[in-house]
Amino acid sequence: MKTNERLLSELEPARELLEAWRRTRKHREPIPGEVWEKVVPLARTHGVNPVAVALRLNYHALRHKVDVANTRAQGRNRSEPLSFVELSASPKVAIPTEAACVLEVTDHRGRTLTLRLGDSGRIDAVKLVDAFCRSAR
Repeated sequence: MKTNERLLSELEPARELLEAWRRTRKHREPIPGEVWEKVVPLARTHGVNPVAVALRLNYHALRHKVDVANTRAQGRNRSEPLSFVELSASPKVAIPTEAACVLEVTDHRGRTLTLRLGDSGRIDAVKLVDAFCRSAR
């Protein structure tokens, strides 16, 4: 099946729901949530413009709904506690004389956290890294 035919067949249930709403809606009544729930996943998969054109929807309204859904999905993923942090170590790391260990972490935005851990005092590096990663959200 061609991509355009596949898109149209996947849009059919949403199109029928949207057309039924259009026949019975009152002037300037917003599109119901159940319609958006069918349309937004399709726009996330196939793109906002093709779905907006096929269903005769406002591009910017659909783009906003997709952005909100993406933000919510990211929020759900980010609220989960970190269960694994990969640390890579180079054998040729120069450690300053005042520190027993240097830990450097870079987040997805490119921000860097550098910890110079001395042998005096105790610090929970995992909690610090976790807090740093959470602050990037």
